[in-house]
Amino acid sequence: MALSPEQLSGNYQACYQFTSELLLHKMNGRGYNPDPLHPEFIDLVQSVLGHEPVVRLIQHTVFSRRTYRPQLLRSIDQVKKELFPDLGKHRFTHLLPEQPAPEEPVENGRTENQPFFQPDENAILHYLRQHLPEPSYDYFRGKLLPNLPGGLTALRKNFSNPHHFQRRSNLHSVAQKIEMIRRFFPNGILPDWQKLSAKSRLDEIDITNLYLLVYLEIEPKFPSHFLRRNGRRRAAILTRFLLEKILNTTPEKILREKDELFFVRHKLQNVYRYFHYSTNRVLGNAYPDLIPPWLNSRIKSNFWDDQKNRIAAIHWLVENRLGYRPEAIYRMPLNKKSFAENGLSYMFNRYYNSVPRALRAAYPDLKPWELGNTPYSYWTTEHAAEAVRWLVNKKGWRPEELPQKVRTKEFTRKTFSEHGLATLFEKKFHKNIFQAVNAAWPNRFKPWQFGKVPTDYWCDERNIFEASQWIAEREGYTGTKIVSAIRNRELTFEIFSKYSIGSVLRKISRGQIEKIFTPLFWAEYLNFLQERMLLRKIKQQKTTLRKTNFLYLLLYGFFFRTVQQFSTELDARYERIARRIKRRSVLYGD
Repeated sequence: MALSPEQLSGNYQACYQFTSELLLHKMNGRGYNPDPLHPEFIDLVQSVLGHEPVVRLIQHTVFSRRTYRPQLLRSIDQVKKELFPDLGKHRFTHLLPEQPAPEEPVENGRTENQPFFQPDENAILHYLRQHLPEPSYDYFRGKLLPNLPGGLTALRKNFSNPHHFQRRSNLHSVAQKIEMIRRFFPNGILPDWQKLSAKSRLDEIDITNLYLLVYLEIEPKFPSHFLRRNGRRRAAILTRFLLEKILNTTPEKILREKDELFFVRHKLQNVYRYFHYSTNRVLGNAYPDLIPPWLNSRIKSNFWDDQKNRIAAIHWLVENRLGYRPEAIYRMPLNKKSFAENGLSYMFNRYYNSVPRALRAAYPDLKPWELGNTPYSYWTTEHAAEAVRWLVNKKGWRPEELPQKVRTKEFTRKTFSEHGLATLFEKKFHKNIFQAVNAAWPNRFKPWQFGKVPTDYWCDERNIFEASQWIAEREGYTGTKIVSAIRNRELTFEIFSKYSIGSVLRKISRGQIEKIFTPLFWAEYLNFLQERMLLRKIKQQKTTLRKTNFLYLLLYGFFFRTVQQFSTELDARYERIARRIKRRSVLYGD
């Protein structure tokens, strides 16, 4: 079962104390009196606690002496063999007062303080030369070996006995180590970590070089209390170095594999222990932008009560995990499963239970249709017009370019679908681009500018006349000029054929262009009738003005000459109007 961080910490503390007691008892039984506060004794205890089976116990089993004791005893023996492959006890004496260890006779007359096998360096070099790639051997023999502390004894773990030495797996391990050393230390000079103090401020290169020595088993362990100062920083440097430089992998992959002993195998049990045996916390410390606390890990129950944490989680899911830009959310296949697969199921169900609602909380500046599926009830006339204008602006188009974009098939039904507006186009605008554009820019465009017009549109004579006038205006004829242009053969169906609706209009009028402009011809005819009435009135008026001079004298007395002059001028004006009317009346006859 998974234990809480508090239980893990308690397990570790209790296990540490019990392991110290077991080691003290074992050494006291051999006549030694070790100091439990000695740094090397502490390191030995921590090495036992970093043993894989012990790590599993600490992670999954509540501490009890009875349960832990058998495994701790086995791990103590195993750690001694791994750290001291010559099977002697003289290296244990570093933990003890300076006194000779008692020699215990063993079979064949060999004492415990005698190594089981002292490798012949020449034989080892000869064997390596035969089995290693030439570049690796040349580097090992010419550069590394002269600078390797202790010479071949640094590799004694791999050559502790003849059978172990000749195993192919161990030879492969040696070859890998040599190649790694050559990659990181091409000059063959290894850093001397004993000159470094864990209590001082270490540079990144110092930290990684020290880790390489431990990783390659040239040094047995990190300095005591290595993570006591700047622990999180040092742990982050070590973690990133392992993943990026040594393994060339990603933190996401490590987290997905759920390998509880990954850091133990790669000599970072101290880092693993520092973060309470939580892979998520180790990786999150090194990659805070990639590994959030909720990914493959338990978090505190009240963590999601803070809205900032919820918003941060949604941003992480959208931008980091799925790799989408916020302004392109409408294109992403985001659903409830996306939250569940990324450790956000509880947060989603508890606080939102709706993808658009969750996205709206995290991205309040985005339009509703940018956040996923929008219900049809949202699409009022105002919202629909706003969405179309947003779409055109998103494409970087000007409104006057839209008819051309339709003709070149850049502006189609697919354009709406790609921007999350399929429902709007299909249901609100009935798959009609003109309706969509007209909603955004009322009366700015005509239906025929956006493709084929439905047949029933031409059943209304007003639509026919409006379309014909639109063509005439494009050709520079407006108002009364249209009738004159038709009579003078300047405006014909040959000109109409330049436009998409020209053939339709010709068919409707049966080739009689005057027919579709009947309202204009009727207006001119009515004007003609009005002028004829005016002509008759002028004749009557002129008859009235023909008075005798005697009558003018009687009527106007001394103003006779003035009135007579005025009458003459008015008569001339009527005559001019009458001539103009007669000239125009030729079009219609008497």
